[in-house]
Amino acid sequence: MTQDEFLSSTSKLEEAFNKQLNDTQLEFWFNELNRLEISKYKRAIGEYVKKNKSMASLSEILREINNLKPLNDDAPEVETKTQCDTCHRYRSR
Repeated sequence: MTQDEFLSSTSKLEEAFNKQLNDTQLEFWFNELNRLEISKYKRAIGEYVKKNKSMASLSEILREINNLKPLNDDAPEVETKTQCDTCHRYRSR
């Protein structure tokens, strides 16, 4: 993620809790998170805001990132087999 993407997303987190990170904290957070895809960071922020009442720490955001479930298009397709009522053969769906 770029620094601009990081700052934009982090400002939404700050606004959600009416709490600002200082420049040192922002630099530290960015150095830890800059290898992530911005979409993952945004999803983690969204999940955190839904579950909590106070501003996140870096460790809490990292925990949210680690707990993210794959999106539907990321999940592998599961093949299911059903039995035909007429011929009793199995077929894939």
